[in-house]
Amino acid sequence: MSAIEDNAVRVFSHIIGRTKRLDPMIDTGDRTPLTDGHIEIYRDEHNQGGSYKLGDRNCIGRLTVQVKGKIANSLSSFSMKREHLEGIEAIGGVVLLVAALRKSDLRPKKLYYADLNVRNTKALLEQMRDGQKTKAVPLRIFPRKPDAVYGLVCHLRESQKNQPIPLEVSSLKELTGMSLTVLREVDMSKRQVFGAPGSSDIVTVRTPSGHDQAIDTVLYFVPEDYLLHDIEGLEVSCGDITFHRIRRRKLNDREVEVFFSPGLSFVFGLESDPETGDRDVKVNFHTQRRLYYALQDLRFLKNMASGSVIEFDSSPALRYQPRGNADDLGMLRALRPFEDMEKICYEFGVDTKLFDVTSLSQSQSALEALENLAHLLLYKGDVRVNETDNRRQDIDIGGLKIRLVWRLDEEKNTWRVKSLFDSDSLDYRMAPVDENGEIGEPQMVTPFEVLCDRNSLEVEGVSEAEALSRTLNLNPEGVTSAYESVGEENRSTYENATVLNLIKAADMQVERRKELLDMAQRLNDWILAHDPIEGVSVINRAQIKYRLGSLSEGDTTELEEIWMGAQNGEYGQMSLGVEAATSILLGYHDGVDYTLRKMPKEDRETFRDFPIYFLYENKGTDYHVGEPNNDDEWQALEKKHQDEEFQALADDAFGK
Repeated sequence: MSAIEDNAVRVFSHIIGRTKRLDPMIDTGDRTPLTDGHIEIYRDEHNQGGSYKLGDRNCIGRLTVQVKGKIANSLSSFSMKREHLEGIEAIGGVVLLVAALRKSDLRPKKLYYADLNVRNTKALLEQMRDGQKTKAVPLRIFPRKPDAVYGLVCHLRESQKNQPIPLEVSSLKELTGMSLTVLREVDMSKRQVFGAPGSSDIVTVRTPSGHDQAIDTVLYFVPEDYLLHDIEGLEVSCGDITFHRIRRRKLNDREVEVFFSPGLSFVFGLESDPETGDRDVKVNFHTQRRLYYALQDLRFLKNMASGSVIEFDSSPALRYQPRGNADDLGMLRALRPFEDMEKICYEFGVDTKLFDVTSLSQSQSALEALENLAHLLLYKGDVRVNETDNRRQDIDIGGLKIRLVWRLDEEKNTWRVKSLFDSDSLDYRMAPVDENGEIGEPQMVTPFEVLCDRNSLEVEGVSEAEALSRTLNLNPEGVTSAYESVGEENRSTYENATVLNLIKAADMQVERRKELLDMAQRLNDWILAHDPIEGVSVINRAQIKYRLGSLSEGDTTELEEIWMGAQNGEYGQMSLGVEAATSILLGYHDGVDYTLRKMPKEDRETFRDFPIYFLYENKGTDYHVGEPNNDDEWQALEKKHQDEEFQALADDAFGK
């Protein structure tokens, strides 16, 4: 051992020995590359003058150390060879003690340590590139006060002794407790990392058996203020636009960001100008996915740019003052085309909360089709259509479709466009084809049969229910009048099928369930009043109400009567199907499979395709009746910010 390292040993031995509860057993002159000795740790103070002798009973452990010295005023790291780190990992770890010594007399300038337990040493080795021979080991300040030295050594002993094990995420729910032991004072108002590589933090969990086990993990702590959270009761308005859900997050010690919507936020400086009292405010905007909410944001900004005061709970709070020649906000350039899209939606009965405006950036054809419609409907221009006959057009908006029909006005030689579901203006006829391929007389049908025509479905590659679930302009209020208009002789074959397909479509589209189930209920109630199918129409009404959560005691009583009648064969060949359906709605699940096994195979497969079977497959699961909103965008924003916070901590902890 060199004079520099001899001096380093003497310095650390002196500092450690002053605690009277630590006994440094470190040899000068030791030349082993991995350890220079150890520190014995005692529960009580010992009298080095010899009033009593330290015994094993009072000794609570020992800490293996390696001591190094270097001529320097200060150090941030100490270089170690790969083979030494590999050896340290193999023997179970050491604590590296490093003294920065003055060149003139080798007196100590600063003292440092690094916790090279197995976990930290392994992390250092993993950071080394192939062929890299040395690694700079980060250092921490070694204390000089006796109590602090004793506390550090005891903690490092625990870190060295408790070899942590990996923990499977699936095991977390079985744990009964967790504890964290750290050397530093923890400020719970700050972002921080526990258990990062190079630290001596000890994370311990308690297993169901009561055993405490150190685990190999990194904990990221972000105070709630830095994550998106609600400001309860606050409303923000500007002109005729009001936002009711306001959320905020702290960016740093100087700024907070307040979100009026997932697409619109204001960053407020926490410190005001000492002369004017003003605060800097920055506006952040991005287009929300659904047209309705994107327009809310843009109209709020337009009102603000036009001079309207922003109010918090009806009290004036902010007024926009443009800098330089900024008479308008550049982001408002999207307002006019978005308002054109809104008018097109109104024209064809499309809910703007379902219109995915952001999808248009990936669909030139949809964008051109909408521009064509705006030119025709809003600006009274002429349009050119390639075909010389009436035709259908589907405009794909993020996987959902606006379904239109173009008609040529031969007198004026101009094209007119209508919604496929505008049954007040359009009549549809389809010719039936029998099993021999013979084409019968055309019959009046509704838009629902046109949409669900076999040829159309094959082109789109979907089922009847999927086609309905993807259609934006179904005209819910016109569903009964559509069937009234085709006449009794033409509707009986189709109307019940449409009810079932609407229910199945609702099962497919959570955010449209209210709309589609209301349509199914409206049409089924009309069927009950005009063309009821014995037992079936009542079951359909019940399964719709079941999904809507409105099944009454009277409904249950009626279902029980039908169930008993089905057991007695009162519904003929349909009895087994009626019995199985009512069993599902009444919660008699044990008998459903038995009833299905009694059916012929073809009937059993047909039953499993009915929407009532969806309830059986998902028994015990809540049926969420969704409506279109922007909750998913709030959730995505919350996750994005959370991921950013944790990633920033991870990058800092792992030196990226």
